Amino acid sequence: MAPGWAGRRERSRRARSCRRCRSLVGRPSDALALASVPPILAGLLVPLGAPGADQANFAGYVLWSLWLITLGIGLLRGHPATAPATAPARTPARTGTS
Repeated sequence: MAPGWAGRRERSRRARSCRRCRSLVGRPSDALALASVPPILAGLLVPLGAPGADQANFAGYVLWSLWLITLGIGLLRGHPATAPATAPARTPARTGTS
């Protein structure tokens, strides 16, 4: 039973550390990605003839392209968030006698 518990605890620890490093290139990149979504979705209104939808769609794809470039740079640089953890695994202390 102990190995199963230890495995669940390790997966939980990894999930928490992953939540802390959500992005490969940081929060500015996240903001850029999120800012590009509404203008890209405005492209759905172009066939309906909505005024300004085509310009907004173009601007959204420009923002998305900038985000894609920052993501590529982050991947090439080898951001620390992509490096494996090097901390040694802790072993549970044994108490009592067998």
